[in-house]
Amino acid sequence: MEWIKAKILTTEIGAEIVTGILLENNISGMEIINPRERVRHLNETSAHWDYADEKLFDVSNEETHVIFYVTRDSEGEKILGTIEKILAQQKNFFDGIGSFELKKESADDNDWLTNGKNILSPSASEK
Repeated sequence: MEWIKAKILTTEIGAEIVTGILLENNISGMEIINPRERVRHLNETSAHWDYADEKLFDVSNEETHVIFYVTRDSEGEKILGTIEKILAQQKNFFDGIGSFELKKESADDNDWLTNGKNILSPSASEK
């Protein structure tokens, strides 16, 4: 099946607004990527590692983003259109929520299946 991977760029505060918008539009499966959370985790677990690249701690230019998937069909496009309209409206009401930009890319579940098989089965050269 073909999917559309949608990513909304925002902030920590904006992520809560975005998840509310998605839930109101019957999208319950989502992933929140928060670079500041990565830094908090690294700081909390620093006793358990010897080295971490300094670049991992520099999140000044990184936005939080919320990822979700819709089917690549008219229904999925309709959902994305609705969400884009709501994001545009909400952006004017709140400060500190980031760009609220919606980015889309193609995702095919056959790719996920193939990648999963590659992880679970060593290649012939590794045997």
